[in-house]
Amino acid sequence: MLQQQAHFALPDFALERLSRSGKPETFGSAEDKWRVLTILFGRQNQGRKTALRDIHTLLDMPQHVAFRLVRGLEMGGLITVGPNLYDAFAAELALTEECSSLVTRVLANG
Repeated sequence: MLQQQAHFALPDFALERLSRSGKPETFGSAEDKWRVLTILFGRQNQGRKTALRDIHTLLDMPQHVAFRLVRGLEMGGLITVGPNLYDAFAAELALTEECSSLVTRVLANG
């Protein structure tokens, strides 16, 4: 119920931008994508890094589902996944400038 309310609280411009990051049936719902973005935003503002291997634990969902969300957001240009030649799961996730501005704008408007 709370997730549905968060979905409706997102402004149209945010929902439209999230929809450009892959089909929901393949890369996850707008609500789940928004959860990823707000978690990354909060952790970045605290100066904490987030590795690909951490995201499923933070989201409390199966690893393969979390990885699909990350892949959709990366393909949509909302996050970057840093290279790590020794351990792909240690690759650092970060919001793009556009995405950081989007999250800031949505959170500022309540």
